[in-house]
Formats: sequence, structure tokens, C-alpha cells
Amino acid sequence: AKAFKAEIEVLEKLIAWAEAEGRPTGGYQLYLGQAYASVGDGPRSIDSFMLSLNDPDLPDDQRAFARENIARIKKRTGE
Repeated sequence: AKAFKAEIEVLEKLIAWAEAEGRPTGGYQLYLGQAYASVGDGPRSIDSFMLSLNDPDLPDDQRAFARENIARIKKRTGE
């Protein structure tokens, strides 16, 4: 759990830097969604996966991965 919490902190910083520089953040958001899911934070995980889908350059396989995870988390949490 500590490793995932550290990963979350790093990814949040990377996302902030990328946004400040006008770079896409979809890949970072995808990994952040996974990290949040790993620590049991369903709502934040869903939010991150949804934000990853806003990136027009996100590859189709990663889009599918994000959608599958959103559906899985919503099913588990009843959201």
C-alpha cells in the first residue's frame, strides 16, 4: 500500500507538470486510476480513468482498459 501511495503522489505531480506545459495526461491518468484502485479508492479511480478518456491520443487498447476498469469498479461499489 505504501508503494501505491508514493506512486499516486508522483503521478499527481507528473500530471500537474504536464498540464502546466500543455502536454497530454491520458497515460498518467490511466496509471493513476490503477493506483487509486489498488488502494481501494474507487471514486478517485473512476475519476482518473474518466480523465484518461479525454485524451484524444490515448490508444484504443488503453481506452478499452479504462472503460473495463470503470465498469468493474462501478459494479463492485454500486456507483
